[in-house]
Amino acid sequence: MRLIAYCLLLVGVAIMGWGLQTAFGELITLYNDLTNDVMNATSLDDESAVPDRMLRAALFGAVGFVPFVVGLILLLKAKLARRRTP
Repeated sequence: MRLIAYCLLLVGVAIMGWGLQTAFGELITLYNDLTNDVMNATSLDDESAVPDRMLRAALFGAVGFVPFVVGLILLLKAKLARRRTP
């Protein structure tokens, strides 16, 4: 049971990390584009593209919260069960 819990924790952290990295990557790319060439802000031509990609990445990262919490609960149950047995 502990192995499954650790696997779920790892999968959840990986998914959340990917979503966070992708969402912040979009924000950093937008910031770099705007600071490098302020007058020719091509990043803002399609106003809805960057926020949509950021939201999609953040929602995908939020999906990773479910296996993370399930793995955490399983791990805590396994630790409590091991503590109770003599």
